[in-house]
Amino acid sequence: MQINTSSQKLINEAALKQLEEALLMSEQRFHATFEQTVVGIAHIALDGGWLRVNKKFCKILGYSHEELLTLSLTDITHPDDIDIHLSSISQLLTGKIQTFSIEKRYIHKSGFCVWINLSQSLVLKPSGEPDYFIATIEDISRRKAAQEALDKANEQLELRVEERTAELKNTISSLSNAYAQVKRQISTSSEKQHQQIILDAMPAMIWFKDRENRILKINKAAAAWMGMNVEDIEGRSTYDIYPAQAAKYHQNDLEVINSKKPRLGIIEKIKTYSGENIWLNLDRVPWHDDEGNIGGVVVFARDITAQKQAEEALLLLRKAVESSSDAIAMTDINGTSIYHNHAFINLFGYTVDELNNTGGQAIVYTDSLVVQEVFSTVMKGDSWRGEVEIKTKSDRIVPISLRADAIKDKTGKIIGVVCICNDITKRKHAESQLKQQATQLEQTVRELQQTQSQLIQTEKLSSLGQLVAGVAHEINNPVSFIHGNLPHVWDYAEDLLGLVTLYQQEYPNPTPEILDEIEAIDLNFIRSDLPKMLSSIKVGTQRICEIVRSLRNFSRLDEAMMKGVDLHEGIDSTLMILHNRLRASPDHPGIQVIKEYGKLPLVECYAGPLNQVFMNLIGNAIDALEELVASRQLSIVNGKIADNPQIRIHTEVIEKDKVSIRIYDNGSGIPESVRNRLFDPFFTTKAVGKGTGLGLSISHSIIVQKHGGNLSCISAPGEGTEFIIEIPIYQPNQEPPHVLDETEI
Repeated sequence: MQINTSSQKLINEAALKQLEEALLMSEQRFHATFEQTVVGIAHIALDGGWLRVNKKFCKILGYSHEELLTLSLTDITHPDDIDIHLSSISQLLTGKIQTFSIEKRYIHKSGFCVWINLSQSLVLKPSGEPDYFIATIEDISRRKAAQEALDKANEQLELRVEERTAELKNTISSLSNAYAQVKRQISTSSEKQHQQIILDAMPAMIWFKDRENRILKINKAAAAWMGMNVEDIEGRSTYDIYPAQAAKYHQNDLEVINSKKPRLGIIEKIKTYSGENIWLNLDRVPWHDDEGNIGGVVVFARDITAQKQAEEALLLLRKAVESSSDAIAMTDINGTSIYHNHAFINLFGYTVDELNNTGGQAIVYTDSLVVQEVFSTVMKGDSWRGEVEIKTKSDRIVPISLRADAIKDKTGKIIGVVCICNDITKRKHAESQLKQQATQLEQTVRELQQTQSQLIQTEKLSSLGQLVAGVAHEINNPVSFIHGNLPHVWDYAEDLLGLVTLYQQEYPNPTPEILDEIEAIDLNFIRSDLPKMLSSIKVGTQRICEIVRSLRNFSRLDEAMMKGVDLHEGIDSTLMILHNRLRASPDHPGIQVIKEYGKLPLVECYAGPLNQVFMNLIGNAIDALEELVASRQLSIVNGKIADNPQIRIHTEVIEKDKVSIRIYDNGSGIPESVRNRLFDPFFTTKAVGKGTGLGLSISHSIIVQKHGGNLSCISAPGEGTEFIIEIPIYQPNQEPPHVLDETEI
């Protein structure tokens, strides 16, 4: 018995533990679903306090979770909507309804109104007593704004239709007597002339048609639009005159005849007989014969192309203004607000109602005299440009770049002011930082000027080598990491995309939420574009690795001692670094590099300093060719000019124990007076700030003093420039380096 009781206890404890784990998992799933849903959800106590709200609910209202919990429903509900909300809650509590859905307004944290669709229901306790409310909200502000705009447009349209109807009634009344006998044959020429004069005097295009679609009478304006004379039209069927459109218009006429009611204000876009697209405002009215029967229709047409084009241009302009990131506002000549776009409202924090109710006085300038200056300038017809400081609704002072211009009517009279504002806080901050940096830079320059004379004696070459090697080393590690992991990323991406495909095959009917997400992220595009993107990244990292190798080859920082070096490798690394200056651009034809490499052995030298010499000489050649293009103002066609800029690099072995490197450019050449001073320290022919005068001096020292060689220059005006480097293949007291055979070169 004791054993059975113990066993039962263990079983109960295990079952209880499983139940607790299941409840915990259920709670976690509920919390995840609650927080990640795309609609705002809240649990509300019966007294109106908040029990739980999700992130979307807080985001719609602009409050943090903690801020929202300190407020009540009445605090965030628009005053005009409190009664209807409380009435709906009362019906829930009395059991009259199970749930309700209303459209109401909440007050956003920023102060403006947010239209939301609220659905709320009551949760009951197991005993049947009310426990709490569940509310879901969805932001419908954009839809409400669009609906309000549509309602306003409909009101304006109805007003225009009423006005047009009244106008047509007057017109029809004045014409009814003149054209009641149209169907009958007009007996005398005087009657015909009189009626035609009346028709031609009308501003609109007018024609009368019978039931058989024949045009009985037409004025000159309508005949001109049809491209014919009045005499050629009257009495003919529209199927003969314009067969392509006759059936459509005949059907419209029959609808008017059969309904016995006019059709007014029909807007149609049609193509004229000359092929031009125009807009017409068409009114079709039935006319009666002597017996009172409907004999056909009279059509009044007005060309409203200019009006439609103006409306479309105005709509496009409004959309552009609304979507502009610039804050735009318009006022009348008294400063009363007329219009403000979304960027303006967001910048200063005031709602449209607040701006309109205060007549624009909500906007406070820190300097009130600026307002007077702006308006006085604009009222003269001039534009005002400047920077001002404006206080926002939250009392934050914002520096603004302001542009104010006059709004004029057709007569040129100034009727208002348009202001364009831009928040320049970041720019002001950047300017302040730049001023500080400029001050520091001036101090640094003064310090550098004091030590400039020591440049030749201290680390002439190590600076560049250390910089290049350091950059290459620092870039190499992360790039190697990225390049090495790209195959794994590729595999993972293929696996994930394969898994998505498998899910779609196994679960072909996803939920609407998943379908919306697939459409939002454009899954098909990701499938096709991701492999291309990874391939592009791989190509890019390979290119960076090549550049890093070139930088390391150029710096040779780890080769402080003399050793056998392939000079061609150093020259190629230098050209790689200078590639951006060699290639063509819209204002530069590009520089052609001709490499005439001979068969060279490994040369005993200091690789880093020698690469610096190549950099100085090739860089000077590029400078000379760029100056040539600029001074001649040569016309560039398809990236080429008549004498295409060239740099030729020639290498060969001379005197069996020396190598020669010749670097030639077909620039403007160097006069003798300048050539004699080329290797003097601090001598330069470049503009101030473009050269230190140390490059050739240091290069000469490297070749002559460090390598026991020779550096010379051959040049004359108009004949280009050639620098010749001659250095021994191996240094005294050094073993001859290994000479490359044909298979190694």
